[in-house]
Amino acid sequence: MKKGLFIFLFFVFLCIPQMICAQDEEFISYKVDGLEFHLTDVKLEFHPDEQYVHIEGTKAFKSDLGADHFPRYQNCESGITIEFFKQSESFVGTIEGHSSDVIPVYVSWCLLIQVHEKPTKDIKNFLASLDSGEDIMNFSITIDEFGPADSLVKGTFYGKLLDEDGTLHNILDGKFQLIRVDVN
Repeated sequence: MKKGLFIFLFFVFLCIPQMICAQDEEFISYKVDGLEFHLTDVKLEFHPDEQYVHIEGTKAFKSDLGADHFPRYQNCESGITIEFFKQSESFVGTIEGHSSDVIPVYVSWCLLIQVHEKPTKDIKNFLASLDSGEDIMNFSITIDEFGPADSLVKGTFYGKLLDEDGTLHNILDGKFQLIRVDVN
Protein backbone atom coordinates (compact mmCIF):
# COMPACT_ATOMS: atom_id res chain seq x y z
CA MET A 1 0.00 0.00 0.00
CA LYS A 2 2.79 2.44 0.89
CA LYS A 3 4.60 1.56 -2.32
CA GLY A 4 1.45 2.29 -4.38
CA LEU A 5 0.93 5.61 -2.58
CA PHE A 6 4.59 6.52 -3.14
CA ILE A 7 4.32 5.77 -6.88
CA PHE A 8 1.11 7.81 -7.13
CA LEU A 9 2.64 10.81 -5.33
CA PHE A 10 5.80 10.56 -7.41
CA PHE A 11 3.69 10.57 -10.59
CA VAL A 12 1.72 13.61 -9.39
CA PHE A 13 4.98 15.36 -8.48
CA LEU A 14 6.27 14.82 -12.03
CA CYS A 15 3.05 15.86 -13.79
CA ILE A 16 2.14 19.08 -11.97
CA PRO A 17 5.10 21.15 -13.23
CA GLN A 18 4.44 20.00 -16.80
CA MET A 19 0.77 20.97 -16.55
CA ILE A 20 1.69 24.40 -15.17
CA CYS A 21 4.28 24.93 -17.92
CA ALA A 22 1.81 23.84 -20.61
CA GLN A 23 -0.61 26.55 -19.45
CA ASP A 24 2.14 29.18 -19.93
CA GLU A 25 3.24 27.90 -23.35
CA GLU A 26 3.28 30.59 -26.01
CA PHE A 27 1.78 29.57 -29.35
CA ILE A 28 -0.31 30.52 -32.35
CA SER A 29 -2.31 27.76 -34.03
CA TYR A 30 -4.73 27.84 -36.96
CA LYS A 31 -5.86 26.04 -40.11
CA VAL A 32 -5.53 27.24 -43.68
CA ASP A 33 -7.95 25.37 -45.95
CA GLY A 34 -7.81 22.44 -43.51
CA LEU A 35 -3.98 22.37 -43.15
CA GLU A 36 -3.00 22.72 -39.49
CA PHE A 37 -0.24 25.06 -38.30
CA HIS A 38 1.19 25.32 -34.77
CA LEU A 39 3.79 28.06 -34.32
CA THR A 40 5.95 28.42 -31.23
CA ASP A 41 8.43 31.06 -32.47
CA VAL A 42 5.94 33.79 -31.60
CA LYS A 43 5.62 37.25 -30.10
CA LEU A 44 3.07 39.87 -29.12
CA GLU A 45 4.27 43.45 -28.95
CA PHE A 46 2.08 46.16 -27.45
CA HIS A 47 2.83 49.78 -28.35
CA PRO A 48 1.26 51.77 -25.49
CA ASP A 49 1.76 55.21 -27.08
CA GLU A 50 -0.16 54.25 -30.22
CA GLN A 51 -2.46 51.70 -28.46
CA TYR A 52 -1.63 49.10 -31.07
CA VAL A 53 -0.75 45.37 -31.02
CA HIS A 54 1.58 43.42 -33.31
CA ILE A 55 1.26 39.60 -33.27
CA GLU A 56 3.73 37.47 -35.19
CA GLY A 57 4.63 33.80 -35.49
CA THR A 58 6.88 31.76 -37.77
CA LYS A 59 8.02 28.20 -38.23
CA ALA A 60 10.95 27.28 -40.45
CA PHE A 61 11.58 23.73 -41.63
CA LYS A 62 13.15 21.74 -44.46
CA SER A 63 11.05 19.91 -47.05
CA ASP A 64 12.30 16.69 -48.62
CA LEU A 65 11.81 16.90 -52.38
CA GLY A 66 12.95 13.32 -52.93
CA ALA A 67 16.18 11.49 -53.70
CA ASP A 68 16.05 12.45 -57.42
CA HIS A 69 15.86 16.18 -56.72
CA PHE A 70 18.92 18.40 -56.28
CA PRO A 71 19.13 19.94 -53.83
CA ARG A 72 17.04 17.32 -52.07
CA TYR A 73 16.06 19.53 -49.09
CA GLN A 74 14.74 23.08 -49.38
CA ASN A 75 13.93 25.60 -46.71
CA CYS A 76 10.28 26.35 -46.09
CA GLU A 77 8.57 28.79 -43.74
CA SER A 78 5.04 29.28 -42.46
CA GLY A 79 3.97 32.38 -40.64
CA ILE A 80 1.31 34.85 -39.63
CA THR A 81 1.27 38.56 -38.80
CA ILE A 82 -1.73 40.38 -37.34
CA GLU A 83 -1.88 44.03 -36.29
CA PHE A 84 -4.71 46.01 -34.78
CA PHE A 85 -5.46 49.19 -32.85
CA LYS A 86 -7.56 49.52 -29.74
CA GLN A 87 -11.19 49.91 -30.84
CA SER A 88 -12.86 50.69 -27.50
CA GLU A 89 -12.09 51.23 -23.82
CA SER A 90 -10.46 47.79 -23.62
CA PHE A 91 -8.58 45.42 -25.91
CA VAL A 92 -10.83 42.61 -24.68
CA GLY A 93 -13.51 41.97 -27.29
CA THR A 94 -13.85 41.35 -31.02
CA ILE A 95 -12.40 43.38 -33.89
CA GLU A 96 -13.60 42.67 -37.42
CA GLY A 97 -12.40 44.02 -40.73
CA HIS A 98 -12.64 43.69 -44.50
CA SER A 99 -9.41 45.53 -45.34
CA SER A 100 -5.91 46.10 -44.06
CA ASP A 101 -7.01 49.58 -42.97
CA VAL A 102 -8.66 47.92 -39.95
CA ILE A 103 -6.60 44.73 -39.45
CA PRO A 104 -3.46 44.13 -41.51
CA VAL A 105 -3.17 40.32 -41.72
CA TYR A 106 -0.61 38.24 -43.61
CA VAL A 107 -0.50 34.42 -43.64
CA SER A 108 2.28 32.57 -45.47
CA TRP A 109 2.88 28.86 -46.00
CA CYS A 110 4.41 26.46 -48.48
CA LEU A 111 3.22 23.20 -49.95
CA LEU A 112 5.03 20.32 -51.57
CA ILE A 113 3.42 19.86 -54.99
CA GLN A 114 3.85 17.38 -57.83
CA VAL A 115 5.32 19.02 -60.94
CA HIS A 116 3.10 18.25 -63.96
CA GLU A 117 4.43 15.53 -66.27
CA LYS A 118 7.54 15.04 -64.11
CA PRO A 119 8.32 12.56 -61.34
CA THR A 120 9.72 15.36 -59.17
CA LYS A 121 8.11 17.59 -56.58
CA ASP A 122 8.55 21.28 -55.96
CA ILE A 123 7.64 23.80 -53.28
CA LYS A 124 4.93 26.39 -53.86
CA ASN A 125 4.89 29.40 -51.55
CA PHE A 126 1.63 31.16 -50.67
CA LEU A 127 0.93 34.56 -49.15
CA ALA A 128 -2.67 35.43 -48.34
CA SER A 129 -3.68 38.79 -46.93
CA LEU A 130 -6.47 41.25 -46.26
CA ASP A 131 -4.75 43.89 -48.40
CA SER A 132 -6.98 44.45 -51.39
CA GLY A 133 -10.12 45.36 -49.41
CA GLU A 134 -12.51 43.17 -51.38
CA ASP A 135 -15.90 42.46 -49.82
CA ILE A 136 -15.41 38.68 -50.04
CA MET A 137 -12.53 38.91 -47.57
CA ASN A 138 -12.91 39.28 -43.83
CA PHE A 139 -10.99 38.74 -40.64
CA SER A 140 -12.12 38.62 -37.03
CA ILE A 141 -9.96 38.51 -33.91
CA THR A 142 -11.32 38.14 -30.39
CA ILE A 143 -9.18 39.02 -27.39
CA ASP A 144 -10.33 37.03 -24.35
CA GLU A 145 -7.59 38.14 -21.92
CA PHE A 146 -5.35 41.22 -22.16
CA GLY A 147 -3.47 41.96 -18.97
CA PRO A 148 -0.43 44.05 -18.04
CA ALA A 149 3.09 43.65 -19.46
CA ASP A 150 4.57 40.14 -19.09
CA SER A 151 1.13 38.54 -18.70
CA LEU A 152 -0.49 36.10 -21.13
CA VAL A 153 -2.76 37.49 -23.83
CA LYS A 154 -5.26 34.93 -25.13
CA GLY A 155 -7.62 34.98 -28.06
CA THR A 156 -9.06 33.45 -31.20
CA PHE A 157 -9.31 34.41 -34.87
CA TYR A 158 -10.72 33.35 -38.24
CA GLY A 159 -11.24 34.81 -41.68
CA LYS A 160 -11.09 34.59 -45.46
CA LEU A 161 -7.98 36.00 -47.18
CA LEU A 162 -6.90 36.30 -50.83
CA ASP A 163 -3.51 35.17 -52.14
CA GLU A 164 -1.50 36.71 -54.99
CA ASP A 165 -3.38 34.61 -57.57
CA GLY A 166 -6.81 35.77 -56.33
CA THR A 167 -7.62 32.49 -54.58
CA LEU A 168 -9.68 32.80 -51.41
CA HIS A 169 -8.32 30.85 -48.39
CA ASN A 170 -10.22 30.00 -45.19
CA ILE A 171 -8.37 30.67 -41.95
CA LEU A 172 -10.16 28.69 -39.22
CA ASP A 173 -9.76 27.61 -35.59
CA GLY A 174 -7.16 30.30 -34.89
CA LYS A 175 -5.97 30.45 -31.28
CA PHE A 176 -3.12 32.23 -29.57
CA GLN A 177 -1.58 32.53 -26.14
CA LEU A 178 1.28 35.02 -26.04
CA ILE A 179 3.21 36.97 -23.45
CA ARG A 180 2.62 40.70 -23.77
CA VAL A 181 5.83 42.69 -24.32
CA ASP A 182 5.51 46.47 -24.18
CA VAL A 183 7.52 48.36 -26.82
CA ASN A 184 8.18 52.10 -26.68
